Amino acid sequence: MKNITLSGLTIIAIFSASLVMAFSCSNNESPLTFENVWSDPTEQVNGTLETINNIEVMKLRGTHYEQGYAYGYLKAPEILHIINGLIQTEFKGMSAAVWENNFMESLENINIEDRFLNEFQGMLDGINARAENDAVIPVLERKLKLEDILIINCFHEVLAFNCSSFAAWGNMTEDGDPIIVKNNDWFFTSFSLVDMQFLCVRKQPSQSGLLSTISMTIPGIITMGAGINSDGIIAFFLDAQGLEPTQVTNITPRLIQGWDALEKTDLDGVIMKYGNILKSHKILVGGITMLGFPGESNTFEACVFEHDGNYSVTDGVTTRYPVDLESYIACTNDFRERKSPVECWRYNLMKHELDSINNSNGTEYLTVGRAWDMLSEVPIEGDLLYYTMVCEPAKGLMHLAVSRNWQHAPECEKSTFVINDLFDY
Repeated sequence: MKNITLSGLTIIAIFSASLVMAFSCSNNESPLTFENVWSDPTEQVNGTLETINNIEVMKLRGTHYEQGYAYGYLKAPEILHIINGLIQTEFKGMSAAVWENNFMESLENINIEDRFLNEFQGMLDGINARAENDAVIPVLERKLKLEDILIINCFHEVLAFNCSSFAAWGNMTEDGDPIIVKNNDWFFTSFSLVDMQFLCVRKQPSQSGLLSTISMTIPGIITMGAGINSDGIIAFFLDAQGLEPTQVTNITPRLIQGWDALEKTDLDGVIMKYGNILKSHKILVGGITMLGFPGESNTFEACVFEHDGNYSVTDGVTTRYPVDLESYIACTNDFRERKSPVECWRYNLMKHELDSINNSNGTEYLTVGRAWDMLSEVPIEGDLLYYTMVCEPAKGLMHLAVSRNWQHAPECEKSTFVINDLFDY
């Protein structure tokens, strides 16, 4: 493991709205042009961009550095758009000065495994390879740094998404196979993620000991909260208000914690293995992971991890299992076991529908179509459902809809992917 070491404040500074420091540019640097000029993508890299079923798909291969380089090279303009736009619009009340000083200095206590650092360094190098000169962040009037990419991969430490997820199997579905679903909603904003979402497939070398993965994401970050690995394990990440952290140093960004677990967890003891990897990282903010898997046991095929930075309570992770006699489990953005649950109309609505199916004695089933209908009923007022994913891991299928023209994702075109086909390159 490697620490990113800078002098200054801890990551707690990210949450302090009162931090304001003066920004100054170095006089030693040559003058920069703040409008990036991008060359055409002619270099042969370890990745491709293609459109499959009207969804953009980026396929990467090779070492983490080579994958990162291809990612940065192919998506350079969009990555700079995301970084610049977030600084300008979404970090409320936080000026370029706060980003430049406090955010950068807060990386002092971030702990990121070498392979991810190599990927982010590759991304930076790939971006610069597309730029006519070194890539710059216009709002900061300086060159892009590795630390900027690290900060946007701390996305969920700063900005929360409102998500809904559930899974059902056994008597709940027509053939007993699991259906696992997620909505990802975020507020309407002048800085839009619409038309920026894509699938990222990472094919890991066989000698790496890591599983290949598929991620729903936006440019510059590992995932926007949904991933599948080549063993058919589904991990949906949701934000939550956790218990107070017991430490604020040596922190792993929560998305990287979850992605590390997804790359290393196979079907052999999936629940214990995934949970132990979550526990091996120290995080700061609360999160929920809906984990779905084919054929784990005869009684359930999904569970929920509630995890935060309080390591005095079950080592930071509480596993929530389905209730006896219920072949389903649901979650929104609230802990339900790790601390007292709060009232959530989205959770109640999903549970009411799932209870109805469970109590129907085989006259009702959860189908893919009914899952779409249920997810279309739970957007938060003022939010946009950016994407909706419905997975059938036993069948190897993923169904996906992304928001188009400011419509909620379930109302838009739905695409179906054979998961193994995405890994076949």
